[in-house]
Amino acid sequence: MNTSFHSIMVILLWLYAAWDTAAQTDADTVMVRQWIDSAWDMRIEEPEKTLILAQKALAKSPADFYFGNVNALQLHGESYFGLGKMDSALYYYHLALQASLSKEDRYEIGNNYSSLASIYLSTGRKDSSLYYYDLAIDLFEDSKDSSSLSDALLRYGNVHNDMGNHAQAIDAYLASIRICESIGRELYIAYNYGAIATVHDKQGNFEQAEKYFLQALEIFEKLDDWYGLMGVYNNLGVLYKNQQKYDQALNAYNQSLVYSDSISFTPGQLSAHTNLGILHTKLRQFELALHHSSIGLDLSYTFEDKDAIGDNLNWIARAQLGLKDYSTALENAKAAIDIGHEIESLERQRDASLTLSEVYAATHRYAESLEMFKAYASIKDSLFNIGKTKQMDELLTLYETEKKDNEIALLAKKAEIDQIKKTRLWIAFGLSILTGGLFIYLQWVRRSRDRKIHAQEKELEIRRRRTAELENEKITRELDFKKQELAAKALQLARKNEFLQSVQKQVEQLREHGTSEVENTTRQISRQIRRDIESEEEWDQFLASFREVHKDFIDELQKTYPSLTKGEIRLACLMKMNLSGKELASMLNISYEGIKKARHRMRKKLNIDSEIDIQDYMLSFPAV
Repeated sequence: MNTSFHSIMVILLWLYAAWDTAAQTDADTVMVRQWIDSAWDMRIEEPEKTLILAQKALAKSPADFYFGNVNALQLHGESYFGLGKMDSALYYYHLALQASLSKEDRYEIGNNYSSLASIYLSTGRKDSSLYYYDLAIDLFEDSKDSSSLSDALLRYGNVHNDMGNHAQAIDAYLASIRICESIGRELYIAYNYGAIATVHDKQGNFEQAEKYFLQALEIFEKLDDWYGLMGVYNNLGVLYKNQQKYDQALNAYNQSLVYSDSISFTPGQLSAHTNLGILHTKLRQFELALHHSSIGLDLSYTFEDKDAIGDNLNWIARAQLGLKDYSTALENAKAAIDIGHEIESLERQRDASLTLSEVYAATHRYAESLEMFKAYASIKDSLFNIGKTKQMDELLTLYETEKKDNEIALLAKKAEIDQIKKTRLWIAFGLSILTGGLFIYLQWVRRSRDRKIHAQEKELEIRRRRTAELENEKITRELDFKKQELAAKALQLARKNEFLQSVQKQVEQLREHGTSEVENTTRQISRQIRRDIESEEEWDQFLASFREVHKDFIDELQKTYPSLTKGEIRLACLMKMNLSGKELASMLNISYEGIKKARHRMRKKLNIDSEIDIQDYMLSFPAV
């Protein structure tokens, strides 16, 4: 009896403990859900409070409570992203990804892929970003999640846009818009319009860019979406700045800053302050420029955004140069160059090299100024060639796409014509066995078929002509690119010589009023400058580019007039480009009177009638 009673008591105590544990677990999961819901609502405006709630949720979630664990890990990632701690954000999102993979939760796997891609983009690791967006897009397509797919395509396009792959970016944006239109997602249509506008802005299509920005702005205002308004106003500011519409740019940047401050969105504040610093420097409002660029630099360090750190250091240096604070400007320009080398950014190395050259020149350190100007010119040339190659690739991509479309259309039309001809043969066979009463009707059918065949063949001919025109357009574009490159090289050579001549004059002035030590130093600098001006290497590069544009000019000139000297051939090439006397003087490093004499001597050698302008003669040489 006592043994049975004892057993019953043990069972009752065990049942009570199990019930108490289950009740406690239920209470914990309810509390965790409340923390998670609150944290997701405040994650953008208050990342510090979000992190506290995420830590509580992770600590309190039972091991088997998947919803609580995966959301708490994601909220850790969101909080650290908002605080600019990208390594920690990546760490927690990778943990969230592992948790969702273990449960085969396709929805959360896709979200984790997209979030990782976004964080990698913020750290400058664009290849990793594209990798995770590709995974997310494949998963969303497979699961037919249209809403998530449209968002991933938009962000995928942004990465390509950032990398200068404009054709791929536009394809992604248009695909996202088609999905958004099918599901009535008006807000993301506006985001895509804004993204397409930035592509047009980068390509110099300012009218199209403004059109898309204003379409996006209209939707954001209708939906009262402050994040969208903040982004569009910032991008409009960039567009207006690129067109030198500085008053409109200033108004747009200030509007963006107002929205960023209103929602306490730090990345938006960083962008607005950085752009305002640049614009005020261009307007020579150096105190305001220094104020905004300094705020931008502080925010850049918070986000560990080295691109923005480099930009703000450079523009702070330029503002300090304008305020004649040369020592601090020198320090910041050097720091900007170091950042450019660290992140392997040619654009930032180029901008900081020019700033440093100007600081050295302002402090009369002309030899160092010259070296930095050479570095700037070299990097600028490299970027020009990279940009030209990308433009050519995009044009060739568009050309090949249109050509393939035409080829497909031609094949389709040929197949249609073949089918029509076969049908006509069968009809002709049927006519032979039909009664006379059907003869007239069948004749009418045959004539209709003939007219259709004629129309199709005519369309084929039109398409063939279009293909030939595309080939000609391709050749014309390539020639235009070469002409632009030749003109750019000529302009660079002229400006370099003008700059070096100006520096040489200042050095000569220093020599006249300086000590013997200064005189020796300036004499060495003068010799270096003369060697740079008289350098054959840049002339050889120029003539190589000239031969690509005017293929037979030099050979025909030497063949017709073998007595011409190397200097006279150079003069003839520059006249072929229709340069002015002043430009010829800068290019050849002689006076304007020297140009007149050189032309006169060449006229005698060529035995040209005095009534014929020698420059017109060169423009038309060799005669066809």
